Amino acid sequence: MENQKYAKLASILIFLICIALFHMSTDRVEKEIAFSANRQNTLPLVEAELDVNDLIYHTRNDQKNYIPAVNEEYKTVFFFIGKCAASEWKRMFIRMMGSPNWCATWIHKKEVNGLKWLDDYSLEEAQHIMTSPEWTRAIFVRNPKDRTLSAFLDKAVAHSDKFVKGICKKTYRNRGMSSQACIDHHLEFDFFLRNITTAITDNVHWMSIYDQIDAKWWPYINFIGSMENLAEDAETFFALNCL
Repeated sequence: MENQKYAKLASILIFLICIALFHMSTDRVEKEIAFSANRQNTLPLVEAELDVNDLIYHTRNDQKNYIPAVNEEYKTVFFFIGKCAASEWKRMFIRMMGSPNWCATWIHKKEVNGLKWLDDYSLEEAQHIMTSPEWTRAIFVRNPKDRTLSAFLDKAVAHSDKFVKGICKKTYRNRGMSSQACIDHHLEFDFFLRNITTAITDNVHWMSIYDQIDAKWWPYINFIGSMENLAEDAETFFALNCL
């Protein structure tokens, strides 16, 4: 009798799990259908025109690089954002190429990662890539509070010596601020938030995500994932692009 009771409970549990898995699968299919429809129907009526000086196309000498990576095989354009797992996303795309450099130290250097970038294409080719409904243009974003805290803990705290040398003694001072104050207080989050991020507004690790892409190109980004829902959004991204 007791065994029958447990067997019945087990059957009910299995049934409930199957129902849950069915709904999860249904939700994913609905997301894929919605994404496909959205990709086809939400492009601006007046097509944006790529300019050689656009943020997403122009290589800068100040080491700030907002140019997205391009994967022709999967027709994917990916925008890497600081403190939004940019390094790990780069490693993933490098590994997809079959390159052993996916675990290299200087992963952000073009000569190391070997990725193709939007500015590797002519203006006409890049224009097509950025406007065609056949391409996925993806970005992962993050709550600005969490992102700023992550930048502080990583750059100012975990890599304090490098931060002092590169930020306090150079960038912060060059903005007319006291390098000594930065050296003395950069480990204090309040100082970092109120002084450093406001004096150095263009550091890619804490600057506004919106400002890292030209305003005219935001409507063409047709996949936006979030760090807060990274596992599910990444899985959806991979499924949609057959990665």
